[in-house]
Amino acid sequence: MAYKFCICTVLLALSTGCNDNKGSDSKFISIDEFEQQVFDSVGEQAINCGKVDINDSPFLVNTCVSDSFIINTPFYAIYIQQGIDSSVVSAFAMNSSGVVEYWTYDSDISGGSNRESRVTSLICEDPSVAFDLNDVNLNVIECSS
Repeated sequence: MAYKFCICTVLLALSTGCNDNKGSDSKFISIDEFEQQVFDSVGEQAINCGKVDINDSPFLVNTCVSDSFIINTPFYAIYIQQGIDSSVVSAFAMNSSGVVEYWTYDSDISGGSNRESRVTSLICEDPSVAFDLNDVNLNVIECSS
């Protein structure tokens, strides 16, 4: 009878340990939450230039980004690409002060145990519009650093 108690105790400990691991994923954010972070960085007045899904042409979104940047109007755009084992998302956003940010997100939850390891945001220094707005270029805004 004592061995049954030991087995039950071990199984309970293992299942509790598994439940604790699930709790560590509580900081995981979805692509929708990432998009909301980008939107929040520029506010409601910004133009939503759209989202480029995997294998879609970025031309129309790039045109909107380029035009908005040139006329100094706040905007944001989302680009989704297929990574090796996850979806990788990037975004460009410009706020009403003309500050351009380049965002990245990786949906792979094993990429780290907190948000900072999967979401990055960098201020684009000396932004300019890319010379080639074609069907494959996802970097419509070029940054000097």
